[in-house]
Formats: sequence, C-alpha cells, structure tokens
Amino acid sequence: MPEAWANLASVVSLHDFDYSLADQYLQKALSLDGRNALVFRRASTLAWSRGNTERAIELNKEALTLDPMSLALYVNIGVAYYQIEQYDEALDYFNRANTISPNFSQSNYRRGRTILAMGDANAALALFEAEPMDGRRLMGQAMAYWSLGREEESDAALAEFMTDTYLDDDWQPYIAAVLAYRGEIDPAFEMLEQAHEQNNTALIQLILLPDFKNLHSDPRWAVYERKVRAIIK
Repeated sequence: MPEAWANLASVVSLHDFDYSLADQYLQKALSLDGRNALVFRRASTLAWSRGNTERAIELNKEALTLDPMSLALYVNIGVAYYQIEQYDEALDYFNRANTISPNFSQSNYRRGRTILAMGDANAALALFEAEPMDGRRLMGQAMAYWSLGREEESDAALAEFMTDTYLDDDWQPYIAAVLAYRGEIDPAFEMLEQAHEQNNTALIQLILLPDFKNLHSDPRWAVYERKVRAIIK
C-alpha cells in the first residue's frame, strides 16, 4: 500500500530525522501510486523540513488537485506561503481553509498573524481576541498590542504567556517568537536554548518561520540553527 510507505516516511522523518530514508520510502510509495494525495502530503512535509518551501508548495498543490476539500492542505499551503513571506497568498489559503471548516484549529491566530505581518495590527488584534486557544490568543495579543504601542497590555499578555502553564507544555519557541518580535533579543535566545535543551523537535520546522527574523542578524542565530538541525541524518 502506498499510504503505508508514506506514513512510514513520516515516522522516520519526524521522529528519527532520517530524511534520506524517508525519501526512499516516499519514492517507493510514488512507484506504487503516482497520484496519491497522502503521498504528496508526506513528500511536501519532508521538503518543508529540508527548507525547500517552494517544492513543498508545489507538492501540496498537486495533492490538492486530488483532494480539493482537504482542510490540512489549504492550511499547509498557507503556512508555507507565510514562511516565505508571501502574505497575500498565505492569507488567501487560510481564508479558503476557513471556508471549508469555519474556525478550524488556530484559524483566527493564523489569519491574524498573517495580517499583522502585512501591517494591520488592529485587524490582527480583532482576530487574536477571538482565538479560542488561550496560548495562541496571548501570543497574538502580546505582538499586536506591542505594534499598536499599547506596551502595558502587551506586557500583561506576555507575562501570562510566560507562566508555568505554558512553560511546562513546551511553548518556549512560541514565547521566544513574541520576545523576538518585541526586540528582546537576549531573552528570546534564552527561551530558544531552553527549548533545545528540552529536545523540542518542533524547532526544526519552527526556525524556518519569519517569526524569528529579528534574530537573524545576531551571530548566535546561525550557531543555533546549525545546532537544531544537527540531528538530521
């Protein structure tokens, strides 16, 4: 079954970080069925993890032709466009996802974060305040308030976000993203180091996002990026 090979590729890439072996499994899956939406989805995830975002978008769009009502595909394409800072396209796909499944998981946050990147902090804040996931709501509010010059409210949202409720649940990379957004470079790196020490494997994909671009000019960023990706085989 091609799906079995594709899912095995997902396991070895996401848990063992053996991208070479994952690629072999995906090629086996494609040889069995070259028109399988799940196989394309798994291949896109591998391409994204390798930093080949444009290829990930191509693969997801190919999958979308086979499964045009897939919520996950619209979200994945939106995230990929967000990663390469093509925000109009990202918002378009997030809106399409919301049409298929109103208020999909983190819908308000994802659309709000994209709109914030586009420069409309007021519209972004309205979406963040409607986000039902508490962590994402606080994350968005802390950034939007900061952009609007409402520093006390940003500080309050960030303080709530930095409590043990979130620190004990592996939210350190997301807290670091807020700190980076606010220009608090040293605390952002400290939070990223905590995430790495806790073996937070989500870092491999999270560091590809533009959320951390305020850190990119710091020489510590290149060192950190190499350290995070060192586990890849």
